[in-house]
Amino acid sequence: MARIRNTEARWIESRQRWQINVTGEDGERKTFVSSKPGRKGKLEAERKADEWLESGDTDRMRLSDAWERFIAYKKTTCGTAWVVKLDSLYRTWIAPELSAKRLERITPAEWKRCIANADAAGKSKKTLSNIRGAMTAFFDWCSENRITVDKPEKISVPKDAPVGERTILGTNDIKTLFSDDTILWRGKRRKAFYIHAWRLIVILGLRRGELAGIKHSDIDENGILHICRSINSIGEVTSGKTKNARRDILLPPHALRVIEDQKAMLKGLGIATRTWLFPGPDGNQMDTNAMYKQWQHYRDQNGIKSNLHELRHTTVSLVKTELPEDLLKQMIGHSESMDTGRYKHVAEGDLEKTANIVEGVFSKLL
Repeated sequence: MARIRNTEARWIESRQRWQINVTGEDGERKTFVSSKPGRKGKLEAERKADEWLESGDTDRMRLSDAWERFIAYKKTTCGTAWVVKLDSLYRTWIAPELSAKRLERITPAEWKRCIANADAAGKSKKTLSNIRGAMTAFFDWCSENRITVDKPEKISVPKDAPVGERTILGTNDIKTLFSDDTILWRGKRRKAFYIHAWRLIVILGLRRGELAGIKHSDIDENGILHICRSINSIGEVTSGKTKNARRDILLPPHALRVIEDQKAMLKGLGIATRTWLFPGPDGNQMDTNAMYKQWQHYRDQNGIKSNLHELRHTTVSLVKTELPEDLLKQMIGHSESMDTGRYKHVAEGDLEKTANIVEGVFSKLL
């Protein structure tokens, strides 16, 4: 925060002017004198002192202090999950190099070196782009708050940076997932609590947050699942990742059976919940991180290489040759090419066509 002035201008009779002495945070002293007498002169001297204190505060600010203010501001304008991601990128790739330095002394080359270090560590092009995005957001905030920062004219992501490869489930992996519902945990073989969640993700191409956000009431009497919310990694209920995330899916028979199996499992475990279809073990809202961690155990024990998000990409790979592109994008809530009139309303016939094709794919596979 800017240093608060605790003195007032005093009248200097010999000069017929107002004068004020102030001290900055680093001990530097400064004297300001008005250009005129009278009350306006007093206010003028004090205004000059206040402006110097404020500018001096930001000019001598360390990056760590500026970033703390930036994050505090972002918490009032962005979702918590995005703020957590921003701060994580800063602490991992920017802070080790620059946090202790005065902001105005950080050179463009030093900012760029943060990207270079992440690239040298083998990080994907997406991660490098995210680091650049964090920097750009910070530079914009500095500009809006008249904070001096010597930013690069352009921050480029290396063209040869690796693109993260996706490892989707193979045919044998899918058969294992739909036949083996157990996991070895602390030396004992037991049923994987999230087995039906993983299976439904593969059938419908859901995001894990969308799966966690499904309520019993989201499935109507016609067997249509209304995707209308998502739960992010820190437990916040949101409207979804994109504007196209809210959508309807007619559940194919394989999906309906998975849902019935999920309900039977909850009943067998004595978990009574009228809200969440896929709750946590305590019956309350699912912790998506817990589902992710259990998947890591399940996949490692079964020789599967795919991470949890790649279950959704498995769906796309399985049905993309059978399902028209527009219907595929509607089913998975894709963010691209979905803003045209054709995709704004999906007829019941399209929902039925999608369900039939998806069912056909899984009937052949399983």
